[in-house]
Amino acid sequence: MAMHRRRKHSDRGANPVVSAPIRASAPLIEQFYVAVDRQLKSGYGTYDAAEKVAQEIKKRHPTPQVTVFDAKKQRYTAIEQPTVSTKRRG
Repeated sequence: MAMHRRRKHSDRGANPVVSAPIRASAPLIEQFYVAVDRQLKSGYGTYDAAEKVAQEIKKRHPTPQVTVFDAKKQRYTAIEQPTVSTKRRG
């Protein structure tokens, strides 16, 4: 029997990510968590704080999937690698 995964969309209009159940050994205290390859790493009180950390991780390590997980809404928001501007300053 095949299981189908549903796509969940963020309210922020960012990229949707195929969701998978979260397995946490401790209760989720914060609302937002940074997840790397679907493993929760750290919790934050605001989306902006979690997104900032997630973007730094993605900048340093572009290969793994980095997301912000909203524990209240049970939704992931994918963090894409920042694009580098090719314009010259001057």
